[in-house]
This record gives sequence, structure tokens and C-alpha cells, in this order.
Amino acid sequence: MHQVQKQNAAQQTKDVVYTGKTLAGADIGETLQVGYPVCYDYGNIDAGKEAEQLYDRVTKPEAGNLHLFAGVVSRISKPNETGQQTISIVTKGIANVWSDVNATIGVTWLKVVAGWAVQGNSAVSDVDDLGEAIGVAGETKDTDTTNGPIRTLINSKWG
Repeated sequence: MHQVQKQNAAQQTKDVVYTGKTLAGADIGETLQVGYPVCYDYGNIDAGKEAEQLYDRVTKPEAGNLHLFAGVVSRISKPNETGQQTISIVTKGIANVWSDVNATIGVTWLKVVAGWAVQGNSAVSDVDDLGEAIGVAGETKDTDTTNGPIRTLINSKWG
């Protein structure tokens, strides 16, 4: 008799430094939230530390870094604070992603766009706009009129 083993998509996380800066080095001044997507921040790496910080620094998604999607925020070391801090991100597996789209399980592909969930807008949109696909919806949910988290199967190619 053959046994079938059931495998679950294991969640992969990593700790990174949220710089709290734009790609141009200006303070973002906004509070980071669990569920926000972040992108690697090559604009705020310390001189001489490029090799060790290349995949260690993240920031808010902007037009210049959408192709560098790092993951989705899963833990914040200093909740309700702005500026640099250590955070955990989900790079692969199931995560709740802050969104303002209607999602259909297994059909809706989500992607990162410039911005995040500032005043009810989010950094995740349907893939018919420009941006980087980050995963597929793991539930059917209407967040078009009321922004909220959508369970998503995340797959960061840089994670």
C-alpha cells in the first residue's frame, strides 16, 4: 500500500532592517504595519558594507524598486514608530497582505505598486497595472471598498 504524504507550503521568514528612508534618502515618516509589502533598499546601504547589506535593507515600495520585492512585513520590533528598525518579513509561504482589491482564491494575482497602505490605499493591486507580481490570493475577499488583509501565497524571487 502506498502512503501519500501531505506537504504544506512552509513559511520562510527573515529579519531585515527597515531603513525608514526613501530611495533618495529622505525620511518616510510613516508608521510601518504588519502586512505591508517592502522592497530591497539599495539606495541606503552604508559605504563599504555593500556585500553584507545588499539583501538586509528594505523600504517602502517606490517606482525605482518595485522589481526588488523583498517580502511582506510579519513582525515589527517597534510598532507605531517611524524610522529605522529591525523587522521580520515573509519571503515565501502564506501571509496576510494589506490590499484594496477584490480577490478570488487561486485566480487573483497580487503585485506590489508604489506606496503601501497610507490612508486606506495599499501597495498591492491587480497585475494588469505595472508592477511586480508577488503571489496569488489564498482566499476570496472584497477589500475594494474597505481595505484589509488578504491571505496570499507569497513568492519573492529575491527572498
